[in-house]
Amino acid sequence: PTACPPTQARTSTMNSLKPSEAKEDLPEVEVREEDQMLINEFGRLNSRLHELQADSAALKEKIEHLDDATTELMMGGDSVRLKLGDAFIDCSEDYATEFCEKRQERLPAQMD
Repeated sequence: PTACPPTQARTSTMNSLKPSEAKEDLPEVEVREEDQMLINEFGRLNSRLHELQADSAALKEKIEHLDDATTELMMGGDSVRLKLGDAFIDCSEDYATEFCEKRQERLPAQMD
């Protein structure tokens, strides 16, 4: 970029994403570089917001599943199967309940 006096704003031309035959009818739109930078920053921040919202929803769903599992364990029998990754292990109801409760305690910290 070339240096401009502080009072003179640099501009860039943006074309609309219309079919090529309609471009002749559209006026050129000038956007100041500062405005374009703000638009780009907004786009990045907006994308990050949506990522964080999706992550938050996934964590809330995991917490809900763990809460449901803990409730089911209270009504269950003596021996249960606990899924760890792709494998299932046989364990006591007390161990599985403790495992779920510890996981439930750790997940909210990830939301911060």
